[in-house]
Amino acid sequence: MKVSLCLSGGGARGVAHLGILQKIQEKHPLEIVAISGASAGSIVGAFVAAGYAPKAILEILQNTEFWKHFRPSFSGGFINLKNFRALFDKYLPQKIEDLKLPFYACVTNLDSGKAEYLNSGNIFDSIIASSTIPLLFSPNDINGKFYVDGGLVNNLPIEPLIPYKQKILALNINPLESYAFDKSVRSVATRIIHIVTAASVHDKIEKCDYYIVPKGIETVGILDFKAINKAYEIGYATELPF
Repeated sequence: MKVSLCLSGGGARGVAHLGILQKIQEKHPLEIVAISGASAGSIVGAFVAAGYAPKAILEILQNTEFWKHFRPSFSGGFINLKNFRALFDKYLPQKIEDLKLPFYACVTNLDSGKAEYLNSGNIFDSIIASSTIPLLFSPNDINGKFYVDGGLVNNLPIEPLIPYKQKILALNINPLESYAFDKSVRSVATRIIHIVTAASVHDKIEKCDYYIVPKGIETVGILDFKAINKAYEIGYATELPF
């Protein structure tokens, strides 16, 4: 099955993308022609575009301290995600142009307030900019422009995939579901992120040929990076629409 692949953001839930893709590859092998991702979806998407299989990506995440760098402190201000460039340098080429598949990282331009889709230049800068959750992490500077999480304005970035004229397979791992939360800074911040990112998805769904939301993914907190194995299993258990 030939598709363009769109991967939403969702923090630690992003590992569910790998479970879904693994199941699809086992049932209906994909020929992916292009990939677009926001936030955690851009990280997973970059690895897929580099030619890694879903299980291989999971092993990288399990066997490194990759995700610990995304654990924000809620006292002491911004965290700079540039601390773990070496992890990307070990597994990915330096430039987006050197990936095996066309790849687009959705970012939010802090000046214009609009989404941009980066498909050239330094991979690390692009996917870190796409994953920089506002107010928790430091904005990322690329050529004098400041960028934050692409999911802030477009958490299902199908736009750069449309010119490829292939069926669009979109995976959304950040649905807006009701759940109990307390009044802590962490809990409130997480809920705000849910609400803001979900608002950008609704008008995109009907434009996707296949749209998948893994059942039960709301039980994984977007900042719960100790639950990546659970997120993977939830993704793998997803019922496929084809």
